[in-house]
Amino acid sequence: MKVLIGPLNIASQPYYLAQGLRKHGVDATSISYVRDADNVFKYKQDWAINIADTSKSMSQIYSDAIKESLDKGFDIYHFFQRSFLVSSGKQDLLTGMDIPLLKARGKRIAYRFTGWEVIDHDIEKAQNPYSALHEDWECIFDQTYKKEFIQFLKGYVDEFMVVDPMMQESIPEAKIVPRLVDMSNLEHIGIEKKKKPLVLHAPTNPEYKGTKYILKAFDQLKSEGLDFDVKMLNMVPFEEALEWYKKADIIVDQIHVGWYGVLAVECMAMGKPVAVYMREDLAPKNVPICNINKDNIVEKLRTLITDHDARENLAQRARPYALEHHDEDVIIPQLIDVYKGIMEKEPVFPQPGDYSDVEFLKLQREHIEKRLNSRSMRDILRSGLRYLPEPAVHRLRQYRNRLKMMECALRSKINSN
Repeated sequence: MKVLIGPLNIASQPYYLAQGLRKHGVDATSISYVRDADNVFKYKQDWAINIADTSKSMSQIYSDAIKESLDKGFDIYHFFQRSFLVSSGKQDLLTGMDIPLLKARGKRIAYRFTGWEVIDHDIEKAQNPYSALHEDWECIFDQTYKKEFIQFLKGYVDEFMVVDPMMQESIPEAKIVPRLVDMSNLEHIGIEKKKKPLVLHAPTNPEYKGTKYILKAFDQLKSEGLDFDVKMLNMVPFEEALEWYKKADIIVDQIHVGWYGVLAVECMAMGKPVAVYMREDLAPKNVPICNINKDNIVEKLRTLITDHDARENLAQRARPYALEHHDEDVIIPQLIDVYKGIMEKEPVFPQPGDYSDVEFLKLQREHIEKRLNSRSMRDILRSGLRYLPEPAVHRLRQYRNRLKMMECALRSKINSN
């Protein structure tokens, strides 16, 4: 059994899974689209595809990756969020249309969703009172295209996976294979008893994480006379971030999402108290987190900052929980069972009368025609300009997030004065 995992590198998850699979005797490789200098987090991968290569068109880069993967003889393609053909949040411009080509060549498909590419907006708003959808945040994944895309995938994907129960609400047939972290790279640090604890927040996406509420809470607590330091980590390489996690006494992650992510697991593995929002109807009773939301964040952080025993209680339970639920030796056997199940059953193909793939192709074609016929596109074509290259778009998104973080900080300062 030969497995390819990728190509989107979400927090090095494809790499850690492939690494763990190899240790358990499975021939696995992680593939990742990278942008050279724009790969600010410096996530790891086995096989890097440089999508910033200006000597090739994006179409050539994608097609070369597909052909090379076929030449390498993989049996299972384990896609992370997207397949080889990557497009915008609308899942248009032939997104996923490489999957039928792979299935026609006898390949099996595992598809792992990682977040908003699967989460149903209506379910999220109904179940999560603190969802970012109730705020000004706008999801890049279009709800209509998302539903059509998932329906298309159901005709070809042999097994769906998600990483937590919250995502499974949007696709109940998916198997839960939780996030994995490399425990060997995360030694237990714990916390010291300090009068002035260090509180860390990493606002990689300020609107989504609720950074404005977190900063406002920091300011209010400081105005009350609480003595603590704050470190904001934004778009820094992973190894540098790890050094700050080691120093931190409290990690404040997010207040909107409803479940914890990779950052929280990494910090728990180091024995750190983590403050993060989890939906109470889904949260395990033994999860060692401080459950925060925009209504209780001041009260909860006040306790953590002033009460070392409260911090220590979370810290002592953190690593055992991470080992029990997210260690390689726990996750990899689950994944191998999924792969074995895929190889043992008949491959999935559209059933007679199921034209979801045809409808999805029509939807994409209509969107392309709409773009080409738009006035802005006609103006671009007349002027001889081209779309911004993908690396430039990525940089602009980084700058936007940084500006959002600065705006949140400034608003908080103004309000506190």
